[in-house]
Formats: sequence, structure tokens, C-alpha cells
Amino acid sequence: MKTCFDLYPNRQLKSWPLWMMRQAGRTLPEYRKLRKNFDSFFKMMLNPLLIAEITMQPLRRWDSDAAIIFSDILLPLADLHGANVSFDRNFHPGVSFVDSDPNFIMDKSAQMHWTHLSAVLEGMSLVKSKLTEGQECIGFCGGPWTLFGYCIGKSAPLDWVYIINQIKQLSITEQNSWKKLLIWLAVESLLAQEKAGATQLMIFDSWTSFLPAELYEDWIGNGLIEIARELRRVGSVCPIIVYAPKYTHKIHQEYNQYVDIVACDVSVDMSVLQPSPIVLQGNFNVNWLMESQHNIEDHVIKWITSLKEPVILNLSAGLNPETPLENIEKFVTTVRRQTQLLSRSRITVE
Repeated sequence: MKTCFDLYPNRQLKSWPLWMMRQAGRTLPEYRKLRKNFDSFFKMMLNPLLIAEITMQPLRRWDSDAAIIFSDILLPLADLHGANVSFDRNFHPGVSFVDSDPNFIMDKSAQMHWTHLSAVLEGMSLVKSKLTEGQECIGFCGGPWTLFGYCIGKSAPLDWVYIINQIKQLSITEQNSWKKLLIWLAVESLLAQEKAGATQLMIFDSWTSFLPAELYEDWIGNGLIEIARELRRVGSVCPIIVYAPKYTHKIHQEYNQYVDIVACDVSVDMSVLQPSPIVLQGNFNVNWLMESQHNIEDHVIKWITSLKEPVILNLSAGLNPETPLENIEKFVTTVRRQTQLLSRSRITVE
């Protein structure tokens, strides 16, 4: 059984591993300064030097154990045949296809050329060269259900009532064809990121909170988890992280042999899952970072002391753009202090 220290060996006996979802970008003034030079979020993801710079910015501010590449889960879709992916000034994405037949799209995309993702891959290689020993480089993709939602919903904010009604009108064959396409795309994009320097791979199925229970096996067991199965089948050696809100407990119980790390959303009491056969990641309530620093410290102490064993410390969701920087700093320093104290006390006991 792996522990978080097997995945982050340099942290052993010092403090628990830490990084934050959406740590690169929107909360940082240095990012916002760069953002003003571009009329499109999409264009920012086509510049390898910029990708590397934005990815590294939070590591200069905070003691983070991992860099997560500056990109977007929808970017690989742009390299499919006949696909159009766009982002408006408010970062709202839109996805459309010239042809809506997933089998046709897959046939035409079989010899994948990463016209858009190539910049991220180059940026990842640059990031890897800048990291210190022990810092991980995380590549990621979107999960099948989430990507399918954007393909069906066409533009954000997504209307999940409409999307689910549209999905129910599709035949099982049509749904499976879309799922096959999106699994293939995810696997290919993650393998490319591993080759470019990623040392961990994360699958964000962020919208599974809207996945009906009756579709769980179709889109989690035979969707999200199929990505992990296929990665292992073709020889990927990177630890695999999955994030699927609402279904953390079921994945942890039913599919722990296929993934290395399960990222927990705010609804999960991680202590209930411990001792755990796989590594847990998460899940400090991101909304608590908007409170006073005194409250943040109290929340961190209660959260960490409730855990029976070390985890990869992270948030329940991505950082809010309005989060005060001093509150993030308070979170990081308190986490480091508390886990160092716990590590030392355990050494003393042993």
C-alpha cells in the first residue's frame, strides 16, 4: 500500500505534501498583469513560455510540492477533427463540431497531431526543467462525463437539466461512441503529457455532481476508470489522481486498484475513509479561505487533527479568484506548521 510519502519522498518526516487546485493563475496579481496582454484565454494556452511562467508563479510565492500545468480540460478537444473550442472574456468556454458523429470524428482524428496541446507539452518540458528535486509536475485531462457535458451543452454556464435530457434521447450506441472518443482523447493527451515531463496525471471529472446515479457505472466504471485502466495497459508509470465529486466514496471502495490517489471534494470526511488502501488528496473547504485568518487557522488545525493518517493536502475545489493572498499564505504556513508537529510527535512516539 502506497502512502503520500511514497509519492512525495522528500516530504518524509518534514510535513505532509501540499499543492492547491487552480494555484496557477487567477488569484495572482502577476498573472492578471499578463492576462491583460491577451484578448483571449485560449491564446494564452498556445504560448509555451507563458504557460511555463504562469505554472511557476505560485511556486515562487508558496511552499508547494507540485506544479500543475497551466492549461484547460477542453484544450485537447480543439485538436479533434472539425472541433471548435473558444473562450469569451469571462472565461466561459464554448464547444462545437462541424460533424456531430463521434465515430466520424474519431476516424478523422486517428492520427492525432497536437496542434493546440503542443504548446502545453512544450511548456511542461520547460516547467520540468525548473522544478527542484522532489517537486512533482502534474498533467491533467477532463473526465468523459464532464467533457461530454460541454460537447452536448455547447457553451457555459452549462444547463445540466438540458444536457441530461439530451443524453437520454441518445441511443446507448451513440452514448458509447461518444464515451469511446473521449476516453481515447483523454488517454492520448495524458500519455503525451507524461512523455513531455509530467510525473503525476490527474483526471478532472468535475461535473459528476450532476451525474445521475443510474449512469454511474456507464460513465465512472466504464468511463473515468477506463482511462486509468488503459493508461496502465499501455505502460504509463505515473501515479493517477481522479477527482469525481459525489462519487468519491464509491470510487474509493470499488475502483481503488486502478488509481493511486483519489481527490476528495468538500462533502467527504476523509477520516471515514482511513485507513485507506490508496492515497487521499484534499479537501480543505475552499470557502473557508474567504474567512478571517484566525478562522482559517482554526479550520486547518481541526481538519488536520481529525485525520488518522497523512494525506496530500489540497482544497475541496479550485481557488476562488477573489481569495486574499494573505489568506492563502496563512493556510500554507499553518498547514506546514501543524503537519510538522504531527510528524515529529509520531517520530517521538515510535
